Amino acid sequence: MELIKSNTSRVALVAGASRGIGLALVNELLMQGDWHVLAACRQPDQAQSLINLRKEYVDQLTLLSLDATDEQSLANFKQQCLQHCQHIDLVFNTIGLLHGPDLKPEKSLRQMRLANLHSIFAANAFAPILLAQSVSALLAKSSQSWFVSLSARVGSISDNQLGGWYSYRAAKAAQNQLLKTLSIEWARTQPNTCVLVMHPGTTDTDLSKPFQRNVPESKLFSAKFVATSLLALTLSKNSLDSGQFLAWNGELISW
Repeated sequence: MELIKSNTSRVALVAGASRGIGLALVNELLMQGDWHVLAACRQPDQAQSLINLRKEYVDQLTLLSLDATDEQSLANFKQQCLQHCQHIDLVFNTIGLLHGPDLKPEKSLRQMRLANLHSIFAANAFAPILLAQSVSALLAKSSQSWFVSLSARVGSISDNQLGGWYSYRAAKAAQNQLLKTLSIEWARTQPNTCVLVMHPGTTDTDLSKPFQRNVPESKLFSAKFVATSLLALTLSKNSLDSGQFLAWNGELISW
């Protein structure tokens, strides 16, 4: 297993890299030219878009296996990272879950199901903080590093005026609290790392597809636009900004 020549490029990790915003971030980082990208997803051997990119960017892209809701997968992933690189400069977590077979946002209390709560919290709240735990030591070795996780404006408690979407709102709010707490710890223990929680806006991906009917065209963003915006915003921040909840355009969102 070859070690990345970290003196020739910065190292970025994208979790949830096989589609949507994650895949767009991988593309954007590769096109910038000075990043080596670790692209992590559950089944990289079946992620055709990443496999095609690997052929084009053979020296810049490494595919890794990760299920951030599974402890054994996280342990294996940590070892993969340690074998591939000496440090990581940027982590983008794009893992999230809103709907699926027999799973959709609740419109009322009577639709609440324990199994759905477990699934939604595992992906949207637990995965980001467990990922941070896995890569903490590698981020600490960089002179300036970023840990960024996608949240959602609906995770803001003070902004909740409509109700509904119980489990998704609560899981994103839980993620926000976990990462805010992480930013306070890392300010003491690895102050070179900037922790950011970001709302990407409504993006034209599979996650938002069933809910796009009433979204104005001007408010429905392409994954490429979102990836470019989020990356530029991230790199404009430093450790003094750690612990912020930001929209894609830099607007501060209330917790």
